[in-house]
Amino acid sequence: MASGEMTDEAFRVFLSEALGACARVSRDGAVHFVCMEWRHMDDVAAVGKQVYGDLLNLCFWNKSNAGMGSLYRSKHELIFVYRVGAAPRRISTWSSSGSTAEIAPMSGTTPR
Repeated sequence: MASGEMTDEAFRVFLSEALGACARVSRDGAVHFVCMEWRHMDDVAAVGKQVYGDLLNLCFWNKSNAGMGSLYRSKHELIFVYRVGAAPRRISTWSSSGSTAEIAPMSGTTPR
C-alpha cells in the first residue's frame, strides 16, 4: 500500500500516523526498526525525527534475492533504528544468519 498511490505529503501523513501509533503503544526505551526502500528514505527520516527524535542507526539488510520492479532492482532494504522515549536501549546484539535475524536482549534484562 501507499507506494505510488499517494502524494508525497499524504505518504508522510500515513507514515506519521502509523509510526506514531507504534510509538504510543511502546514502552519507554523500546527500539523500533523501520524498514523502507531507498526511494522513501527522506520521508522516513523526516517523519522519524518528528515521531522519535534522533536516529540511533541506519542498517542495511542485504537480501538474498533482488526485489521485483524497476530496471535497477534493489537487493537491499534500509532499516532505520529509533528509540521510543529516553530510557536506555535494551538490546546489545543483532546477528543474522541467512534470511533470518535475531535480536538478543542485554544480559540481565527480560524482553517484554
